[in-house]
Amino acid sequence: ATLFRREVENVIDWGRETSADPWKAQNISSQKTYGIELRSDLDLDYRSGLIDLSNVSMGYTYLDSDYTHQMNLSNYTANYLKHHFFIQALLKLPFDLRQSVKLNYKERIHHRHYFLLDTKISKKIHRDKFDVETFISASNLLNTSYSQVDGVPMPGRWLEFGVKTI
Repeated sequence: ATLFRREVENVIDWGRETSADPWKAQNISSQKTYGIELRSDLDLDYRSGLIDLSNVSMGYTYLDSDYTHQMNLSNYTANYLKHHFFIQALLKLPFDLRQSVKLNYKERIHHRHYFLLDTKISKKIHRDKFDVETFISASNLLNTSYSQVDGVPMPGRWLEFGVKTI
């Protein structure tokens, strides 16, 4: 668990009076952010048939911020993630495959909450001096509509295939 407080002055942020106005850089006179982070990791050796549940992680972050802002709309300062909860499971599958499944709950200040579900299946290949990981990753499986910055929608459901050196 971590408790924190951050105080800053003369922060620069993008702001505007109305959603029709262009963004412009400006100073924020002061900002105080308070928060708590909680995280727990549990190593398991649970087997059921062909699946081995090796690890479960979960965490929660809460932020609250007081700031003095001269514009009505702020791009970053007033668009912070107030609540973030996640739970992630790591599984060992047959043929030395590994799978991670992660569910996120996110709520930004002044925005609706949303859920994101991601998964990744990977396999490590070791050959002499040749170590790689092949993977397929699926993000936003629930096809949730959301944005991290106002007016910039994040992608819907998408897949990624790859090979990376390890």
